[in-house]
Amino acid sequence: MIKMEHINTVPNSPAVNYQQMNSTQQTMHSYQTHVYHNEQVPAQNASNMQQNAQGNDLDQNDLGQILRIFQKYNLKESEEIFRRELNRKNGIEVSLDPSQKEREFYYDIYESLTRFVESTKENKYELSQVLYPIFIHLYMDMINKDYLKLAQEFFNKYSTVQTSNHALDIKKLKLITNKDQLNRSEFRETYGTTKYNVKLSDESYRLLKDFVKVKNSKPLVDLIKENMMLEIYNGPLRDHRQQSQNSGGLLGESNSNNNTERIFYGLLKEPEQAEEADDLAGEGGDETEKPKKRKNKREALMNKKNRQDPNAPQFNRIPLPEIRSIDRLNRKQAAKDYLKRARLGPESLPSICFYTILNSFNLVNCIDLSDDSCWLALGLSDSTVRICTLNEKLKLRTLKALHELESLDKESDEIFNLMFDEHSGVDHKTLAGHSGPIYGVCFSPDKYFVVSGSEDGTVRLWCLLTFSCLVSYRGHNGPVWDVKFGPYGHYFASCGMDKTARVWATDQHQSLRLYTDHLADIECLCFHPNSNYLATGSSDRTIRIYDLGSIKEAQQIRQYTGHKDVVNVIKFSACGRYLGSGGNDGTILVWDISKSVIVANLNSHKQAIYSFDFSKDNTVFATGGLDNTVKVWNMAKLCKDVEQSEDFSKFVTRNETHLEIGSWQTKLTPILHLHFTRRNLLVGIGPFNDKNKK
Repeated sequence: MIKMEHINTVPNSPAVNYQQMNSTQQTMHSYQTHVYHNEQVPAQNASNMQQNAQGNDLDQNDLGQILRIFQKYNLKESEEIFRRELNRKNGIEVSLDPSQKEREFYYDIYESLTRFVESTKENKYELSQVLYPIFIHLYMDMINKDYLKLAQEFFNKYSTVQTSNHALDIKKLKLITNKDQLNRSEFRETYGTTKYNVKLSDESYRLLKDFVKVKNSKPLVDLIKENMMLEIYNGPLRDHRQQSQNSGGLLGESNSNNNTERIFYGLLKEPEQAEEADDLAGEGGDETEKPKKRKNKREALMNKKNRQDPNAPQFNRIPLPEIRSIDRLNRKQAAKDYLKRARLGPESLPSICFYTILNSFNLVNCIDLSDDSCWLALGLSDSTVRICTLNEKLKLRTLKALHELESLDKESDEIFNLMFDEHSGVDHKTLAGHSGPIYGVCFSPDKYFVVSGSEDGTVRLWCLLTFSCLVSYRGHNGPVWDVKFGPYGHYFASCGMDKTARVWATDQHQSLRLYTDHLADIECLCFHPNSNYLATGSSDRTIRIYDLGSIKEAQQIRQYTGHKDVVNVIKFSACGRYLGSGGNDGTILVWDISKSVIVANLNSHKQAIYSFDFSKDNTVFATGGLDNTVKVWNMAKLCKDVEQSEDFSKFVTRNETHLEIGSWQTKLTPILHLHFTRRNLLVGIGPFNDKNKK
């Protein structure tokens, strides 16, 4: 019997390895004399063979025999020249005919495996995860050996057997029909270097192991051992819904071992918070409107500020910038607005203010609002950033001339207003400097800076005091898809097509952190409210969380799967414990990052989701996307259900019937940005789609 442990590849069996292998050295004296002394000779022979093939109309069998000669004597350069010339001049793709033994080898392995999975009944859904990686590697092995017709027959027969989690991958794989396309594709890089993760129960693993013993096939054992990572868990068998909601990643379900490290999700306790709360309480004593209610709010605020959160990191865990006077004033104003916030819930839905941007459907790529909801930033396809004011009283003003600034009283409490030129106020400003469309834009918390990312591969830091570019950061090898400032300023992050995320500081021109774990473009990112963690969402359909304060080599502390398409937007809740995401599959997922479980799986959106935001008091959250719909969900109920659940293994993931409390639809405007103000007013923004206007 064959065991799944300690099995070596069988030398004489058909090798299931799509990587290029070196052939055994031959000892033919006559051929060695004429060929190995100079590679130009076979190259010229390849050209002559191509001309003969063109003149004599050789069939596929003749061309296949020529290729076999090149492969037999390991003449890689000659083979590539011959293939390239045939394809360029004749459009011919040579397909070799496998032997009957090789044909039976491929079909026997996969046919027996599919029949086994179908026969397991209750374990069918879990064991069906094994089918996809075996299918991928067998197909790529056939393409690599030039069995193109056999590969096409194999694909047509078994592509329909795969689960819907890999529907996008199957469509991409169908386009790969020859070796050159395979070498240039992401499949070779992804599946050739990383194992596919399969999570099985003890019972499912036992069934698979028994099948392999009965099958007595060493090539099948090698396929499983070399290309799959089997994660065995103890406990009851997961049903189809549980298994499906955690699947969908490019390399299968995320490994539980990646989510075991503790995460400090609590908010930071700043040294100045208690003092600010006392000052705020003292100022509030003069107000006469509803004094009792306001007093209770102030007391609750002070108690919350002074309470130590056991789940919060130390304030100095990562270096943060010193708090300036202007920062204290801004936080003081934010606290006042917080006291006046509207209380939201099923009986008191949020008011929505929606801005429609006209004549810009193919022009606006990204949108951001400042923290005080007064300024709007637009990233445009014409390589510019547009800054607009939404408050007529807060115009975009520039600094006074240098000689006027020198004459100001630096100790004045109004210095931050006196340094601006009152006559320079305008409604909008244009920032030009990039050489490609803008795909990411974000305000700093103090509203003095804007950071932008472009197709030109650069990240630019703009000063909103002078409306000029301060720094151009270079490091990405391709378009930058998203940029975000940290909650305390100073730090910001970027991500792009080069599959990397970078963390920068405003006072340094080189990146401080570089994360390269994703397997495809990183589409979006977000800082944790305590600024200690960074979350990224990718086209590989995974979400990863990195510890910015870690000095270890492995800085990734969370990896989540569940989306079946590209992840477009991610957002941390105001309390820091939950992470929400939306993607092209129209699904909204909410994770409890402390337990690494999905607590909500919402599917009521009909198209891709591009906007997501939590209210400031964590009672509701809103989502929107290309279906022109804004939906509001009951976050307070979700938090209550999670806190009351003693055993997370029995927690039932909430769906749209449990949490949806409101839905509003625009006529022809997709929702590209949603933002809750400090007082819990929901602001939505999107470009008017006049192309669908009837």
